[in-house]
Amino acid sequence: MISQGILPFKIEHTEEQITPRSGLALFAEVIRALDVRRKVEGHFPKPGSNRGYEAWSYIEPVLLMLEGGGRHIEDLREIRDDAALRQLVGIGEMPSLSAYGDWLVRARRNGGREAMEKVDEETAETIYRRTGTSDYTLNVDATVIEAEKEKAAMTYKKIRGYQPILGFLAENGVCLSHEFREGNVPAQAGASVFEALPEDQASAFRQRFLSGEGDQLVREEGSGAHHHSRSRCCGERSYPDGEGLETAAG
Repeated sequence: MISQGILPFKIEHTEEQITPRSGLALFAEVIRALDVRRKVEGHFPKPGSNRGYEAWSYIEPVLLMLEGGGRHIEDLREIRDDAALRQLVGIGEMPSLSAYGDWLVRARRNGGREAMEKVDEETAETIYRRTGTSDYTLNVDATVIEAEKEKAAMTYKKIRGYQPILGFLAENGVCLSHEFREGNVPAQAGASVFEALPEDQASAFRQRFLSGEGDQLVREEGSGAHHHSRSRCCGERSYPDGEGLETAAG
């Protein structure tokens, strides 16, 4: 034991594994409670051989890395080298960083983006159904993601990156849908986030998330309010301009 210092605490040596990322264990608990792994296994293909890693072996560490503030594949080293965290959340051997890059390329070519969208939708549905309320406010807004890629365009914030538009529930922060966009597009170009959905997808969205009961509001920024997208998302109800809609000032 180290001698008592000025402040009222003591320091001891220990051989136990410790982690500075213990908060990620709570996030891992949420992932399990929402049964995300089963959803991933239901939409991503199995590896081509018995020696290959399943999709979840790639996705779970990436989720923890992103939740912990990481931005690059190299940041996965912090998860890989944190034996205490991996033991705490039950992550065994991880793929190499080069294997991650190869898997992301293969997943993109083999429908990985569409599979992840289905996982996102099913997870959002699980959360929404647990809220126990039919009252909601759908926030639609753009956000800027800084990027160091050569092709990234200059955004209105004077940084290079991308500017996806998101649709999420204000009551619990669940993102229901998104559209990836270049960084130099106007904030509300092509708004709303659901306007570009095919009719069958808009109908599925309405059936899964919008019961038609309770108070249902859409809050879009500035000129992002479009009657067409509101009617498709919110069923057959017709809203005159300004009725049933909150417009947030930029």
